Amino acid sequence: MTKRLRTTVLAASIATAALLAVPTSAGAVPAPAGAAPIPAPAGAVPASAGPATAGQAQLAVGVPDTSPAAVSRTYETYVASCSSGYVCAAVPYHEGYFNFKFYAYGTYRLYNWTGYGLISDRQTGTASTRTLNAGGGQLACWNAGGGSGSYDWTPVEYIRLSQSRC
Repeated sequence: MTKRLRTTVLAASIATAALLAVPTSAGAVPAPAGAAPIPAPAGAVPASAGPATAGQAQLAVGVPDTSPAAVSRTYETYVASCSSGYVCAAVPYHEGYFNFKFYAYGTYRLYNWTGYGLISDRQTGTASTRTLNAGGGQLACWNAGGGSGSYDWTPVEYIRLSQSRC
């Protein structure tokens, strides 16, 4: 192998490693088992201002986020599955979806959630999930294990996980 070819191969390897090492809070994409990561969409980069709480990465304007942070947030070209015990939400963004997983009871402020996505309530027991408008009024409610379905995120400002049924 020539010196120039080795240098080119090394540079390509370093560039690939750099793409794969981007932290999830900056919009990196954890890939399904056996698949290569896809790059995060434009705008999913750290920014100096935003609605995030202390210790949470702040993102550029337009990127879906929550405060406090969800258990996980990934960008995929598909709607991710939802594990038992979680509430999951998929928010359309460019050519894919930001997939959020919630576990802890509480109210989460939603930023830049627009369009038709999906909600899946896989909680157990007497728990429920409520979506709320800007004034705190309830838009919808699902009891634990209530299944999943298409949902318009545009009017939703908050999502609340609680111990009590609808």
